[in-house]
Amino acid sequence: MLISSFKLLLIGFGMFPIAFAALGSGILFGAYNLAVARNPEEKDGLFSNTIMWFALIESFVFTGLLVVLVGCSLIS
Repeated sequence: MLISSFKLLLIGFGMFPIAFAALGSGILFGAYNLAVARNPEEKDGLFSNTIMWFALIESFVFTGLLVVLVGCSLIS
């Protein structure tokens, strides 16, 4: 009973990287839209930087999920 509750708690905490990545992606692409609206000539450079930061955000999500999966497998 205690082990399954720890696993459930760990999975619950594993949802935080997903939630914060969704929040960060929204802020990132919102800032991209604002920057392109103010300076349309720099659209290509801004887009490449935005995609690079989006990939970094997603790598944190995958790392967090990997930690959760490894932690759940070690608990049992």
